[in-house]
Amino acid sequence: MGNLLDTEFTWTDAQGKAYTKSEALTELAKLKGSGDTDAKVEQRSYGQVVAVMASHGKAYAFAGCG
Repeated sequence: MGNLLDTEFTWTDAQGKAYTKSEALTELAKLKGSGDTDAKVEQRSYGQVVAVMASHGKAYAFAGCG
């Protein structure tokens, strides 16, 4: 996924903490490795644009690139 993200990518979580691209990828890897199967992930492709949406309970994340 890191190859899809811009070098200037940033992510801000629900608590307002900002992450660099490297930090965000580390946090996402932790979530993936947690074994939590309750998360719902949807991926959609619109030509040259890709959108990935994930939700778990009241937490939502969206990423798009194109």
